[in-house]
Amino acid sequence: MASCNLKPNLKIILPLLAAVGLVSGVFQNCSQQGLQTSNSGSAEGGEVRIVDDWAQKSLSFVEANVLLKADAELVSFDGICPRKSAAYYQWELSSGSGEILRQGLVQCDWGGFRIAPVDLAGLECGRPFTLKVFDDSRLSSSLSLTLECAEVESQKLISSDPTSGESCFINTILGECTQSCYAQDRLLRRQVVARNLCADI
Repeated sequence: MASCNLKPNLKIILPLLAAVGLVSGVFQNCSQQGLQTSNSGSAEGGEVRIVDDWAQKSLSFVEANVLLKADAELVSFDGICPRKSAAYYQWELSSGSGEILRQGLVQCDWGGFRIAPVDLAGLECGRPFTLKVFDDSRLSSSLSLTLECAEVESQKLISSDPTSGESCFINTILGECTQSCYAQDRLLRRQVVARNLCADI
């Protein structure tokens, strides 16, 4: 039976295997080593192509569902777009029945876009609205936004982070003492706290 001599090939095979992180299996038969190296390179190349294609063709909001403060009026919404594009996209804000309430154009700039400001004044609280961005081809994305109905009766600022824009309050909502944290008019989290914390607000 013919044998496979590995020694003459080590100077070539080992650097290739190290480059793709496949040191195991070095001392298997020659045909297996060649197949492993080839497959790894193919998979790696495929992954690079997928990421690059995504960067070239993607259009998406960075949020899927947004809960906004009851008194939010002028709000911005960010998203990503093809990184080499400077195209303009259409956007629409519509009700649950499909009625278009607001619309406009937004430009892709270095892989991102910002729809700002969107005037939400007069929108009914507690009902979801859809914000959609799209072009003339098949690229599109949408998010759901809702204005909370519970208006803050009184509140006290307890923390503020200028870096993230997050501010937290002890507030009274519908008779409950709560701690609520917001950023850019978005409600990030809320929890009921001890009633005595609201005694001085």
